Amino acid sequence: MFRVFGAKDDDINALNDTQSDNNTATMLHSTFIPDEIDDLENCTMRNEDEDNDFQDISHFNIAEVFEETEDEVYLFPKHHRCAAHTLNLIAANDIQKAISGAKNAVSSLWKYKQQSRTTFAKLTTLWNKQSRSSKIADLIKICFGNSKSKSGQLFRLCNDIDVVRFNKNDMEFLEEYTQMMEPLAIVLDLLQGEKNMFFGFLIPSITELIYKYEQLFNKNQLKICLPLLEVITKSIEKRFEKILSDPFLTTAAISHPYFKTVWIKNQVKKDLAISDFKKTVLNMFNANRNEATTDKPVVDNSEDEAEDSSFFSWSNDKHQGTTGTSTISVENEVCQYLNRSPTKKLISLNEYLNVKKVFIKHNTPLPSSGPTERVFSVSNAILTKRRGKMDDKTFEKAIFLKYNSMAA
Repeated sequence: MFRVFGAKDDDINALNDTQSDNNTATMLHSTFIPDEIDDLENCTMRNEDEDNDFQDISHFNIAEVFEETEDEVYLFPKHHRCAAHTLNLIAANDIQKAISGAKNAVSSLWKYKQQSRTTFAKLTTLWNKQSRSSKIADLIKICFGNSKSKSGQLFRLCNDIDVVRFNKNDMEFLEEYTQMMEPLAIVLDLLQGEKNMFFGFLIPSITELIYKYEQLFNKNQLKICLPLLEVITKSIEKRFEKILSDPFLTTAAISHPYFKTVWIKNQVKKDLAISDFKKTVLNMFNANRNEATTDKPVVDNSEDEAEDSSFFSWSNDKHQGTTGTSTISVENEVCQYLNRSPTKKLISLNEYLNVKKVFIKHNTPLPSSGPTERVFSVSNAILTKRRGKMDDKTFEKAIFLKYNSMAA
């Protein structure tokens, strides 16, 4: 696939989720023949439909083939974990693993474990009720659809549909749980976006998520969910440790005009990131110095609004600084770019040609595999039984037209 589009090895960044890793590893390991199997002549392979032995089977060392090949270089592309799947593992597996370790009252998570099981059991009963009766579903929608609904309305609802009422501890737990999981849910939805979503959103989003949890911890308002907050924070730092220090992702964030360096709160890290960014822009300039100095605009002249840009604490800064020109030196170009206040308009990159090229190279991948998985969902609706004889090119065109009409 990469060869069809003429992609270079250093330009390729593949995205995979955690489930795909196991499937890929299984596929790769099943392709190689172990050295321990010496008697291959006596090995037979059978098919369920054909009861004939495969003959004329030859085996060879794949490593020798790679070494003997001079014209082509076989390299696996650099893979990045799907950020959405990683966040989902934190919200599900890591929390459940921590809770299962709480065996007695000595554990700090014991109180949360007891209260969460009681409250979630009542919520499950409420959920099952609404799925069995349209009348009950309407009553639940009326109660929870009102943003100003009070606990008294919820108590009356429980009496009307004959379920166990929520007590004061349940309500306090739900408020704390919502307050704790809201930042993670916002980032999860943000990184799965399709419009105006780039690779540069990943590190600033995770950094801001950690920062918001630190603020929530310092407020000391949580009573039941405070131990769980510590579990989530440690899981985020552990799972995203390599990502947060990845130079490629750091450059992707700085080259995005909405982030630049405002998301880096540590001055030492900010200076190092700016230094690496200048080197990247300079290398890009040296690699393309023989190309034409003029470049056609490749970004849309529209206000690129993220799906939830209000999540970031600096998004309300409307101050605009000075602008740059396309004729200044590379170092001055970077300085002018960084001195300008963050903006959501990608068209501003047309004023900084070298920075724009860095942006295109580093922000082409997506932080999540969600948009790609949605394409596969659309393909199931196109390749139906009545369209079983559709050839590959027609199928590709149909998906292209169908998905772009949905996204428009």
